Amino acid sequence: MGTFGLFFYGPYQHWWYGLLNQQWPLKSTYHFLTKVTLNQLALGPIVTTVVFTWNLLLQQRASEVPDKLKRDLVPTMVNGEPTLLMAKLCFSRYIRSSIV
Repeated sequence: MGTFGLFFYGPYQHWWYGLLNQQWPLKSTYHFLTKVTLNQLALGPIVTTVVFTWNLLLQQRASEVPDKLKRDLVPTMVNGEPTLLMAKLCFSRYIRSSIV
């Protein structure tokens, strides 16, 4: 999973948050809520899909990817997102965007 962070998650997060800050640069409630909503609706499913795929590819079980996504993507999003939402809210609100 270290390769996941190095080659995908780190660069993707850097690009994603840069894009969000470029499109919604103000420190207003509207911009803040827009960023958090986009994180939930766009970033979450993409990253979860890539994590499932990456793990199965590393285990040489690529044929199981479609079934894994059909079976586990939505439950993972429903069960995991409330916890991640709180972390994202805190991160977005209290961590300076210049470091992302």
